Amino acid sequence: MQRAGSVIHSIIKDLGMEDNLCLYRMKSEWHSLFQPPVCLHMSPSSLSEAHLTINVDSPQWLQEISFYKEDIIRKLHGFGVKDIRLRVGRVRIEKCKGVR
Repeated sequence: MQRAGSVIHSIIKDLGMEDNLCLYRMKSEWHSLFQPPVCLHMSPSSLSEAHLTINVDSPQWLQEISFYKEDIIRKLHGFGVKDIRLRVGRVRIEKCKGVR
């Protein structure tokens, strides 16, 4: 008899929703993974086959954040992220740790 968790995981994978579910989990934990001011200027946009696209709110921050690409990938390894792509785009701002 299979456990409910493995059955649900199998259904999610069969429906092609695995990346979307992982992206949702990542978004909910994003601001605990990254500290201000970085968490105020970037947010995850899409995930496909272990490649995460991150929106950054300005070209200046895009350049700054690009220096930390390897650190970002390391922090997101638990979500299955193997590479990231940074692009200027709309950033979903939520409350960051340490920001009121």
